Amino acid sequence: MCVKGDLLPVFNNTAISRKLSPEAIMTVLGVLQKTGNAEPLDKTRTRWNIYWHTLDEWASIVYKWAQDNAMLNTVCTFYEIASDSGDLNGIDDAVLTKALKVLERRQQAEILTLEGGSGVKFFS
Repeated sequence: MCVKGDLLPVFNNTAISRKLSPEAIMTVLGVLQKTGNAEPLDKTRTRWNIYWHTLDEWASIVYKWAQDNAMLNTVCTFYEIASDSGDLNGIDDAVLTKALKVLERRQQAEILTLEGGSGVKFFS
């Protein structure tokens, strides 16, 4: 999820006219970054990705999906992964790509450029 801190309801509750200061928001985002649950998208640290799972956790979830769906040693599309009815349903392509890059570093997958989209080959 890409966020601008002062626009998120979690940081700005208009119903009670309260919001966190920019310093407090940066503190929260800094803690999330240390745990692997957030990363800045720009050098000014005004836009952030916030992750429900860390990228390592997403990588493990994706690899387990490949195992459970007999996709090891085969090629599948990003669409197939994101269309699953489980935890990966609707996963953002950017988050999926980053998780797959973790799997590449682990030598468990290879990202491929396919006609009409991106794909991945999972290794056993």
